[in-house]
Amino acid sequence: MLKRESSRVNYDTPFTCYKCGKRYTWTDSLTRHLREGCGWLHIKYYGCKNCGKKYKWKDSLIRHHRYVCGKDPQHSCPICGIKIRYKWLLKKHLIDTHEWKIPKGIHI
Repeated sequence: MLKRESSRVNYDTPFTCYKCGKRYTWTDSLTRHLREGCGWLHIKYYGCKNCGKKYKWKDSLIRHHRYVCGKDPQHSCPICGIKIRYKWLLKKHLIDTHEWKIPKGIHI
């Protein structure tokens, strides 16, 4: 899949696509090209029928359906009222946006 030129070293673009010959500096760039541009890598994605999000793993799609898709955020900021899906994001929002200091002994 990934071909490193050994006869003539090219430090700028050492990775070459077998299908079209396009050269890349990084393996991640070549992998993305093979998956999206060249269409050589066929990775199966599991797509959500409700919102169109795609996941590499079936378990991730199941978790998305169970906890995220079509569900209203359950937490809201007591200061500005913004709705936030996860408790840890609410805590981050309070600290980053409102410079909130969480008193000791208080659990969010």
